[in-house]
Amino acid sequence: MPISGQGKVYSWIVIQHPVDPRLASEVPFIVALVELQEGVRVIGRLVGIEGDKLKGDMPVKVRYDDIDSAFTLVNFEPVA
Repeated sequence: MPISGQGKVYSWIVIQHPVDPRLASEVPFIVALVELQEGVRVIGRLVGIEGDKLKGDMPVKVRYDDIDSAFTLVNFEPVA
């Protein structure tokens, strides 16, 4: 069954030290636990918002970003 890619922020953390060197220029960044409309929770980066504007239950949608040919990130961005 396909998923909608729509959900709400359940919780988050700010990453200061990336585990992958390809993300070193991105720190700090936010990693969020998102509860999808289908009821499952998924972890991904939260992009397009500053940390001080982030709120629990904020609606978000999935976005896939290719970092290079071998690395695609599951990201979420606020719903406008």
